[in-house]
Amino acid sequence: MADYTVTEVLKIGDELGLPTELVHKTPSDGLSGKSDEDKIGFTYAVLDKYILEGVCEDAPLKEKIDRMHRRNLHKITPMPVCKKL
Repeated sequence: MADYTVTEVLKIGDELGLPTELVHKTPSDGLSGKSDEDKIGFTYAVLDKYILEGVCEDAPLKEKIDRMHRRNLHKITPMPVCKKL
């Protein structure tokens, strides 16, 4: 599922006939009382459009998304390993 956007995951869940209350549950960390979208400051729909189409009409928001992506690259970059000889 890591390779799919939120919009794609929602479509998959709907297509599979999974319960709507689970598929469309507002994502949150369960600790802060805020949704993920409230915490990051933009919606997943905006993020997905930027990821899939490269479109974000709001220049400051685009920069925020790019900055967050750069700061989190370490989470998706494989760790270096020593190769056996």
